[in-house]
Amino acid sequence: MKFFEEERKNLFKRFFRLDESHSGGKGYGLGLSIAKEIVTMHKGEIKVESEKKYIHFIVLLPWIR
Repeated sequence: MKFFEEERKNLFKRFFRLDESHSGGKGYGLGLSIAKEIVTMHKGEIKVESEKKYIHFIVLLPWIR
C-alpha cells in the first residue's frame, strides 16, 4: 500500500482517517495522534513507511544512560 504525500502529512493528525469506508466502524482516529504525542514527550520521533501491502511505523527514542 503506497501513501500519497498528502495522506502521509495528515496521518498523525487527530480524527484523520485514511478512507471513508471506516467512518461507520469503531474508533475515532485518535490512536496515531496520541502515539505521536507520547513519543514527542520522550523527545523521540515517529515515522511511517509503506511498501507493497505493508505499513511500517518506526519509533525512535533517545538512549539515556
